[in-house]
Amino acid sequence: WKLLNEKANVTEIYDPLYQFYHTDFVNSVIEYANYYSISYDECLKMLGFDENKIIEASKESAIGDMIIYYIAAKEGITVTDEDCKEYLEDYVEYYKEQGMNYTVESLEKELEDYYGEGYVYTQLLSGEVIFAVFDSATIVEKPAATE
Repeated sequence: WKLLNEKANVTEIYDPLYQFYHTDFVNSVIEYANYYSISYDECLKMLGFDENKIIEASKESAIGDMIIYYIAAKEGITVTDEDCKEYLEDYVEYYKEQGMNYTVESLEKELEDYYGEGYVYTQLLSGEVIFAVFDSATIVEKPAATE
């Protein structure tokens, strides 16, 4: 996957996707800062981040998603509403085993409230694309180094 990201030639980042990730990273730092009762800047330092690293991480995440969407479109990979429902049903069952009481609707709402609309769809599409890439990859083992 790393090689695919390195080889992709993304000439322009889709700004709404970048903004989504940038906001998500900033909000995560704010949550940590609030949890530890420290300032945003102190939290950045504690995490080993600065504004430039957040910008770069946001760009990398947006580019990764753009690659996924491009491959999905090129290869005709889709995810249906039924796929999303099955995914949520599986997680509802898992959470029930953990003593949590979700319905498909409440879990979907919680995920979308936290991660944004379309989260389940994007997660499933990403998985399908990654499996398709790995299934079509040719694995070549490097010869063992001789001493």
